[in-house]
Formats: sequence, structure tokens, C-alpha cells
Amino acid sequence: MEQSSQITQESVDTTPVVCLKCGSTQILEGYANPLCADCRTALIKYRVPAGIKLFAAGILGLLVLALALSANDFKLAFALARAEKAETAKKHLTAQRELEKVQSAVPNNTEVAARLMIAAFYNGDLNTYGQLLDKMTGKNLDNEYLLKQVNDLTNEVEAYYPSQAFTKAMAPYEKSPNGVPDSTYRNFIIRQPGDVYARVAYASECVDKENNARADSILKDALAISPTHITALLLRSITLRELNQLDASIRACDGVLAQNKELVMALSSKSRTLLKKGEHNVGLNLALQAEALDTNSPYNKATLAIAYHLNKNFKSRDAILKMSESDSTLVPGMAYAKDVISGKIKFGKP
Repeated sequence: MEQSSQITQESVDTTPVVCLKCGSTQILEGYANPLCADCRTALIKYRVPAGIKLFAAGILGLLVLALALSANDFKLAFALARAEKAETAKKHLTAQRELEKVQSAVPNNTEVAARLMIAAFYNGDLNTYGQLLDKMTGKNLDNEYLLKQVNDLTNEVEAYYPSQAFTKAMAPYEKSPNGVPDSTYRNFIIRQPGDVYARVAYASECVDKENNARADSILKDALAISPTHITALLLRSITLRELNQLDASIRACDGVLAQNKELVMALSSKSRTLLKKGEHNVGLNLALQAEALDTNSPYNKATLAIAYHLNKNFKSRDAILKMSESDSTLVPGMAYAKDVISGKIKFGKP
């Protein structure tokens, strides 16, 4: 028996369609939700929350700024960001290189100049430091933290320059073929016991004369006055290595690297001490690290030649030795390396 096709009245919905908001039967057709024309228009004009408006305004501002800035402005901003990161990490060579880019574009910015002064000091670039100090004289620096750093360094840097009294005492021997007599240095230090520069200068003379024990004693006294003096620590790393006090030599290098992780002379001196301890691979890696920072350091080129020799990489060693034949800046340091390579100077374990 066929099923009836008749639709019962119960299944048909006869409720009139009205506006969801006001109940009007005048529905605006063509939309999924039943609304009259007036209510639909009113709902479209909803109030934008204040937070959304502010966010949109901020985005618009950034877009306008981005369009206004040139590609060079972005490069400077990134250079400044890299400098800040390097400063925090005590990587002052990177910081100086980045700050020099910024300073060349904004030479009158005192904050950039102050930060560049600080980086130059820790890199031993006293020429740049002095130029910037002259430029900053009489200028205002609003950043109190930077101002304190600069003032602290201004006091500390005195130990890196000869005093008038020292210059006057050494003047008679300026053209002397025999240099300054030891007695002159000793007498001056007795009269001026707080002159760190004089002590370091005297120690340097002793190192040149291979009187390392005397030099180390003088440097020890200098560091008692100025414990973080970079030049004194570097010189002492050499004297201690020559005296075979290798762990103490490494500590002297670390005293410098704690202030500037990228000082090539400190990395290279530490490399030599590690090589002398027999840690040939570690010493080579440190010399390569220094080379990556500065390919023009004569001292590290000699260190690298020694490191390659002790690691039996004779091809790379000979390439450096050949290079030194046509580069006069490498000759003094390479003479020491050649003495190590020939066995004239006993250096580390075979």
C-alpha cells in the first residue's frame, strides 16, 4: 500500500517573519538574518572600541615612519643595536666598529661619541679616545650612566699617558743609543711612587732586555696600584710565560679578557701560553679566533705560525712565513716565531 503524499497542516510553520531587533515585519530581503532596513543600518554603524582605534593608529604611525626613513637610517639603527649588544657582552672591538658607522653619520651626537670613547679605551685605541675626549670637552651628556663611565675612565686613563714630570725626566735620553738608564727609571719611581705609566714603561724596557724577573716585579707593583691596567696585565702575561709561570700568565690574560673579550693581543698572548703548556689544539683555536677579529695583527700572525708549527700544519705555517718576507710589519714578531720553529727557543711540548 502506497504511503500517502498528503502533507498535514501540523508540519507547516505559519509564524510571520519579523525583525530580530524591533519586531517589524518590513524585512530587508537578501540577508541571512531577518532585519528591517533601519535596524540593519544602525547595526552596521557600531562603535569601534578605543583599544582597536589606538592599535590601528600605532600601526599607521609605524608605516608612516617606515616610509619616512631611508635605507641608510635602517642600517644605522641596526648598527646601533649591534653595538649595544656587543657592549653588554664586553665585545668592544665589535662595538667600536659599529659605533664608528653611526658616528660618521651623526658626528655631533654626544651619546654616540661617549660610547665610542669607552669602546676605544678598552681596545687600546688611545688615539681615537683622545680625539673624542677633546671633542667632548664642554659638551653636555644627559645620560647619567654614560657620564659616570666616561668620568671614571678619564681618571683611569691618566695611567696610560706620560706625566709632564716623566717626559721631562726622560727627555735627555731621547736620542741616546743606549736608551734610558735603569737608575733614571728607579730614581723617578722613588720620587713619584704613584706613577703607573712610569712603572709600565720601565717594565717594558726590561722585557726588551730579556730581564723578565725584574720586569715582572715592577709590573706586580704597578698592578697593586691599578689592578685592571690593561697594558700592565698584557706585559705581565709575557713575563710570566717567559718565567714558565704558565697558569699565572693565563690569569693575567683573563684579567684583560674580563674587560674586553675581543682584545686580540690578550687572546694571542693566552694562545701562546696554552701552546707552551702543550695544549696545542686549544692554542691554535684561540689564535684563529684572534685572526678572525683582526687579520693585520703582527703579534698574532707570529702566534699563528707557532701554533701551526706545533700542530704539525707545516703548509699553513710556511704560508705565513712566506708572507712575512714581503711585509715589513711582520718581521720583528716573526723573528721570535722563527726561533721557536727552529728550536732555538724551547717552546712547549714537542
